[in-house]
Amino acid sequence: MAIGPEHTSPDAKARSERLESLEHLGAFAEGDFFPLRQKRIKRLVAATDDFIVFLNDEDEVEWSHGEMELPEQHGAVASEVTALEALSSVLVGKKRLAGFRYDLAMALTRSFDGHVETARENLASARQVLRERVRFLYASGSFCAALLAATIGLLLWIYEDRLQIVLGQPMLEVLLAGIAGASGALVSVLLERDHRIVAHTQFMYFYDGASRILLGVLGALLIVVAIKANLIAGFLNIQEFGVLVAVGALSGSVERLVPHLIDRTGVPGAGKTAANQGAGAGADK
Repeated sequence: MAIGPEHTSPDAKARSERLESLEHLGAFAEGDFFPLRQKRIKRLVAATDDFIVFLNDEDEVEWSHGEMELPEQHGAVASEVTALEALSSVLVGKKRLAGFRYDLAMALTRSFDGHVETARENLASARQVLRERVRFLYASGSFCAALLAATIGLLLWIYEDRLQIVLGQPMLEVLLAGIAGASGALVSVLLERDHRIVAHTQFMYFYDGASRILLGVLGALLIVVAIKANLIAGFLNIQEFGVLVAVGALSGSVERLVPHLIDRTGVPGAGKTAANQGAGAGADK
């Protein structure tokens, strides 16, 4: 408890008794130990006799309430806060984490106060922050992979004369046209507006973005090989190398047809569970 044995005044003793009883949540202040959650109040967001919302030493959102009538849809807001908090632990940097969590706590406070719609708007803004972060990670991974593919393609072009002897002209054209698929895959990734947001590491998003480029190149290679082998001659009969490269670039967008790796891997521990909500769902006395 923030109130130690050295506080012997009647006021200090009375305050200590109020904190221990949990009947007056508004009596808590920053630095106090909140017994119900077994956490210290690092940053107090709101404290009334009906409810309390604060950040603990780990900048986690904590809350509790007494026998108050909760606003309609408050449970949905609390669930969203818990979900966004779990996602922020892997998607938000340490410098911005405390501020992001404080915004979540403020949204929860507004919900307790009865301003549920405002709280939901605040949470929508917070989710948009995470969505933009995910898009950045995907774009970074795909750009790096596309840059690598472009470097390989440039080397093939520079050493074309030597490689023709080893690979042959048809094979070299297939490789160059297939690598051009990286550009189509990159555009496809950059235009994607609805990336899946789950509690994975930032590297996983980066890696998934890079894998989209590889899938685009592989898809373009398959299509170009089919064209060169006249397997789809009834639809396409391309002879010029420039047109073949253009087809390869457009074919890179087939990466969208393949599920994301992020969807095929298990979601790691999503942070705190609904126990946090359960602690505040009933009478905290």
